[in-house]
Parts: sequence; C-alpha cells; structure tokens
Amino acid sequence: MESYRLVARDMVGPQFTDVVIIFYGNDVSEIFLDTPLFDVLADSLSAFSLMRKMRRVRAVDDFMRNARSRDPHGHDDDWSFNNIKSSLQYEPDYFLKVAEPSAGSVWLFERAFPKLIDLLASGRPRRKIWIAVVPEATTVSEDVRRFVAGLRGALPRFGAPGSGYEKIRALSQANGVRFIELFTRFLEVGKGLYFVHDLHWSADGHRLAAKLIAEALTEADRESRR
Repeated sequence: MESYRLVARDMVGPQFTDVVIIFYGNDVSEIFLDTPLFDVLADSLSAFSLMRKMRRVRAVDDFMRNARSRDPHGHDDDWSFNNIKSSLQYEPDYFLKVAEPSAGSVWLFERAFPKLIDLLASGRPRRKIWIAVVPEATTVSEDVRRFVAGLRGALPRFGAPGSGYEKIRALSQANGVRFIELFTRFLEVGKGLYFVHDLHWSADGHRLAAKLIAEALTEADRESRR
C-alpha cells in the first residue's frame, strides 16, 4: 500500500480524469505498515521507497539462487523460476491466505485504504476513482487449481471470490468509489486466463480485464451524458 500511495502522490496529476486501481489479493494478505519514523521519511522522499524496492529485489534474487541450489534434479527452469512452486515451498497455504487473509491483515488494509482514496480524491471526484481486484487464480481456474493441488497446496473454495476480494468491494462502496466486478466473468471463461505455472494473467486474462474495465468506464460516461 505504501507503493500505491507514493504513485498516487507523485504520478497521478490533475490531467488524469479517471483513476483505476487494480488490487491483487496479496495486497491484503501481505500488507504491513512501516514504523512511524520510516513512514515519515518515505512520505518526504520517494527515494526511500526506491531503496526498499532495491532491497526486495536483492532478497528475491537470493531466494532464486537458493531455490536453484535446493532443486535435487537440477531443473532450474522447473523450480527456480516457477512462482507457484516457490510460493508453496515456504507457505503451503499461500493461496488460501491470499483469498482468505487474516483478521490482522484485513484490519491493516482497512486503515490504509481510506487514506489512499482520500489522496486520490483530492484531485478528482470520487465517482472517477475505480477499484478492481484480480480474482485469485485458484478460485476461477480449474487448471491452476489442479497444478496447486498436485503440489499439495491448500486451496480456497472454488467459485467464491474470497473474503479479501469482498473486503475490497465493501471498502470501495463505503468510501464512495466505483467497484468493477471482474470475478464473475473470469469464472465464466475459466480457461486460459492465467499462466498455469505462474501467479499472473495470460495475455487473454489481460485482454478480458481491459475489456471489462473499459466497458465500465464507457457505460459511466454514457450515463453522465444522459
């Protein structure tokens, strides 16, 4: 959330009439708050955020090298650069936590969300702020779900958005911004929207999300002209 806040502050100027924020499930499940001192420094100088990003990149690089050395079969491309296997190596219930974040994580997100919206709303009407959430792959894709199950990963309920998704929907409504529903259509299409061995949308997934977001903005524009 600190990255969203810095982008909103430093990059979203008055020339942007509409702003679309696409959250990922782990924005809730992996949220943390900086210490008060560091938070002040980060708010006063975006370079601190860059320093943190660089530190994280080094940590990921170290993880990849270690994962490669741990692979007993030497299949680097099958282990080190596989997001799902890497995630489950340390947290077998990772995808369950993303869909159903802990109460503590939800509480932190509830505190951070209104501050982000207030920052964006200082330059535009709240009806011009749009929120969407990436559906957790294992809740809409049978292919990804089978792959995770084959690695003995814990799974959330299929066909249900999960409490993290619903929390962001509720917060959007409570803060007077628009929510774009992606889950229903992603569930209907189901196949080919995610890379099975990864955590992210395929090209088809990106196209579908872009289409749904564009339709929502276009319909709102039509309504405002009536």
